[in-house]
Amino acid sequence: MRKAKVRTRSDSWHPIILLVSFSVIGLSIWGYWRLAQDVLHPPPAVMPGAKPEPTAQLKAARVDFRRAYLDPLAHIRLAEALYKEGRLVDSFLVLDGARGFFGEGRFAFAHDEVILEGDPQLSAPTPTGPAWATQQAIDFERQARALAERADFREALKTVDEGLAVSPQEPSLTALKALLLSRFLERPAEALPLYRGLALFDPAAPAGRLGVDFLGKRAHFAAIQRGPDGARSGDPSGTQAIETLEELARNHPDDPRIFQTLGMLRWTEGKLDAVRELVKTTLARNPKHAGALSLAGALALNDKDADGAIRQLEAALKVEPADMYSALKLAELRQRYRADRRAALPLWIAVHRLDPWRESQGRGVAEIVRESLAEFSSDAVKDAGPGSLAELLDSDDGAIRAEAAAAAGRALEARLVEPLGVLLDDDVELARKSADEALFSIGKSSPTPAFHDAVFGWVESDKALTRSRALNLASDLYRDEAKAS
Repeated sequence: MRKAKVRTRSDSWHPIILLVSFSVIGLSIWGYWRLAQDVLHPPPAVMPGAKPEPTAQLKAARVDFRRAYLDPLAHIRLAEALYKEGRLVDSFLVLDGARGFFGEGRFAFAHDEVILEGDPQLSAPTPTGPAWATQQAIDFERQARALAERADFREALKTVDEGLAVSPQEPSLTALKALLLSRFLERPAEALPLYRGLALFDPAAPAGRLGVDFLGKRAHFAAIQRGPDGARSGDPSGTQAIETLEELARNHPDDPRIFQTLGMLRWTEGKLDAVRELVKTTLARNPKHAGALSLAGALALNDKDADGAIRQLEAALKVEPADMYSALKLAELRQRYRADRRAALPLWIAVHRLDPWRESQGRGVAEIVRESLAEFSSDAVKDAGPGSLAELLDSDDGAIRAEAAAAAGRALEARLVEPLGVLLDDDVELARKSADEALFSIGKSSPTPAFHDAVFGWVESDKALTRSRALNLASDLYRDEAKAS
């Protein structure tokens, strides 16, 4: 029997969702590093009281989310649309909720697909073959991803190899093979030549940026393993990664990610003076070199000059919004040095959007965001009366909506039944769950005819999320009455 005011995520509404949902798995190129919005100045948050009409993209994402609830792509596309609309908190909550709901494997594939969705490589012919070869490669990639989502990684790799036999130079297939080898089959040495080829072919493309990132990690590990004499011993693949980064730096001196990656490698090798000189000469040549600005910020941090680090990292992000290192360090400085958690929050959310697994000083970025949202929403709802709670239930911040619903449930506010019912169809699961719990508490405390009418009105709603929640709510509320009759 369900207890008043207490609900868990294991409650019975998910099976009902299964009956009204469809899963449609999409397709795109693998990678982490596409960032459409500036992480230093993300889309402006919607001001309280201002309710602009949602964009066509957000409207479509909301429809797809409700129509294909079991498709992780639908969740992450909704999160993306919310982010671009300036609904940063809702975007985080949808993305974070999808990770917990679908599990790491399915979420990881869908997250990376959506981050790269819309990239020109998706529809462009392969550089060495006709357009039909790309379409065939897309079919093979779709099959391989379906196998990988079922954790059948060896069969997925075989399918990718079949696709590469048809279209050997297809970047998306090459990147997917490298990913399967490096992350899921634990064969990074075999993945390195693939990532090397992608990076050398076009380091600015999504697959190429992923290659640079992988090369940097392997090179960093190899640098740590070197002997005191600095000889390039140990893992041959690590040495190859270092040499490839050096080649890339020669060919692309103004690429900020290559510059930053190689600069950090030199730092790891103990060549701090060389890094300082490299940053100095590069900024003298190009004061807006994002990689050099980012490294200047790192050097300032090393010198315990927090204010100088903030200035350099902010400058780097203005030039290169996709600079993960600068965004992460700037968030840390704003929160821990300046003690301004609100100023840090948009940066944390932006970092999490690109890499939900990112950690900061031993803590997950997702955990940091959740902690901040819990504090801010509690402060917003504290001491709010019924009128204020009604306004907060309509907030553009999903964490505040959820906390306001919880407060309404604790206060047994029957006057807020209608706005709580609206939240049953909210974009954010946290708000839907909180409203459901509040309504259960109110219904148990004040089972009026008007409340019963509202519940059965929701049961007959044309909105799947509302209907499923209401069916569960009615079942829990009236189970004892049904047994008695």
